[in-house]
Amino acid sequence: MMAVVIAVGLSACDQRNSRDKVAIYSAALDAPDLLRRARGLALDPFLMSDSGTFEASGRLPDEVVEYLKNRGTIQEVCSTEAVREDVPKCQSDSASVELRLSRPIPIGDTAFAVFVAQGSIKAKRDTSLFIPFGTAHRCVVARIQHAWLLRGCELHMIT
Repeated sequence: MMAVVIAVGLSACDQRNSRDKVAIYSAALDAPDLLRRARGLALDPFLMSDSGTFEASGRLPDEVVEYLKNRGTIQEVCSTEAVREDVPKCQSDSASVELRLSRPIPIGDTAFAVFVAQGSIKAKRDTSLFIPFGTAHRCVVARIQHAWLLRGCELHMIT
């Protein structure tokens, strides 16, 4: 019985069109004071796990990556030359903050949680002192009438 419920939930999640995927990520990333943009954001295209940890679990859809580039949310996309213990290592040309996202995780019929993580990274040509710091937030986005709106974000982890 439990497997059937999970399979139905995943099937419904996979049937979202690309416009919904982009709108869900957009709503999550619009949380006030969430993103540390001042230092430049490099998007890691690998998805975080559904529990909000950093292990890679697939890749962000290309349309979401393009949207974030075109909107100016991200400065660049990481090159991920090394994967250590299933965690991708983001390498950026100039950005100092890595942005990682999870897939939209269904919560009931009309809401999704998205983990949004940011961590300090050292750009390739940066010779300054590096102090690692990272946070992850769990943001909940819900469909209200015909729009995806942010319900709120809560701190999930500090590293």
